[in-house]
Amino acid sequence: MKSKQRQNVDDIYEDLVEKMVNLSYSPGEILSSEDLQKTYDALPESISEALARLNRGGFVELTKEGASISTWEARDIEEIQELSLALDRLVLEDIFEMEDRSILLKELGIIRDRFVKADSPDDYARWAEQFSKTLYRSSGSRRLLHMASSIKAQQAMLRNYLLQQNEFAPQLEEHERIVSGIAQDNYDLTLQALETAYERKTRAILALI
Repeated sequence: MKSKQRQNVDDIYEDLVEKMVNLSYSPGEILSSEDLQKTYDALPESISEALARLNRGGFVELTKEGASISTWEARDIEEIQELSLALDRLVLEDIFEMEDRSILLKELGIIRDRFVKADSPDDYARWAEQFSKTLYRSSGSRRLLHMASSIKAQQAMLRNYLLQQNEFAPQLEEHERIVSGIAQDNYDLTLQALETAYERKTRAILALI
């Protein structure tokens, strides 16, 4: 069982990541260690460890007062997208080794329907994130899940930034092409849909910065 302090560090870290992914914090925004201690009713050591973990994951830059949310340069965005695509390719390989993908397709169909009915950027972001998580969970690889946690969170930040620009119709179409490829048991078609989606999103994000 985790110690109280360890649990506290994990909770703080996960909550801060969620807020960054949801764009509650803006790139360059300062996180004061003192303010975070009050917010989370936490020990200074717990805050320091949580911020150090965020720094190792590329989410923040450490400062004397605490940390600042990492800003995005063009090369940073390209690297995040390239790494995320590489991980997604591994997930697809695992998925296409599955003998029965009916449960996965049913789950993706439900997510697709909810994505269509979403009526706000937050709703679109929620179901876009669920789409990605469902694919990764279905791969059954804890190794991939662990490797992907940080980079996929950063990619989700970029995706949510696009969604806030009301850029959701293309993402829905891309999801449908990926699901169609899986349903047809066509790895090449699915991979092509995935790579095309990444290329378009990367161009769209770079055009906004």
